[in-house]
This record gives sequence, structure tokens and C-alpha cells, in this order.
Amino acid sequence: MSEKMVRMSFTVPPQFRDDLSYISARMGISKSATLVNLLSEPLPAVVSLLQEIPVEPPTDDLQRRRVARRFRDSSIKSIEDETAKLKSILSGSGIFSGDGQ
Repeated sequence: MSEKMVRMSFTVPPQFRDDLSYISARMGISKSATLVNLLSEPLPAVVSLLQEIPVEPPTDDLQRRRVARRFRDSSIKSIEDETAKLKSILSGSGIFSGDGQ
């Protein structure tokens, strides 16, 4: 990766942080380097796959679901449902396998 890196900030559950900390310490690299190296191949594949799937026509409900939601409170179930659909597609494509557990 020769391009200039950019900084991102996001919130994760404590177990995600703990797991990432363990993996990165075990590998002897930063958490950022761990994420970049683990996700640099699958993410472009996910983008390519999603570009092949037609976008659903807009409806009021769909528009509400497309508004950026935070992973908390009443949004959690909706986000998990949407993510489960994507995981199902991805596991069938071979990009990711399993249910992440």
C-alpha cells in the first residue's frame, strides 16, 4: 500500500476491542495494521459483489433504513437483520465464510 493513509474513528463493542487487541499483540503489529491487513482483500471484493446486486427501489421504509444508524438501542436489531442478509450473500460467494462466531 503506497497510497497515503487516512485516519478513521469508530466505536466498537468491548469484546471486539479486546479481540483486536489480542490479535494485534499476538502478531506484534498495531491494531490499525491488523485491520488493514485482514480486511484489505475482502473489502474490495464485497464492494464488487454489491455493485452487481441491483439497488432496491426507494420506499419510505427503505429510505429510513438507509439513513446512517448507530449500533445501539432500537437500531441494533435492524442493523443485525441487514447485516445478516449481506453475510448470507458473502458466505455464498466465498468472500467470507461462517457466521463470524
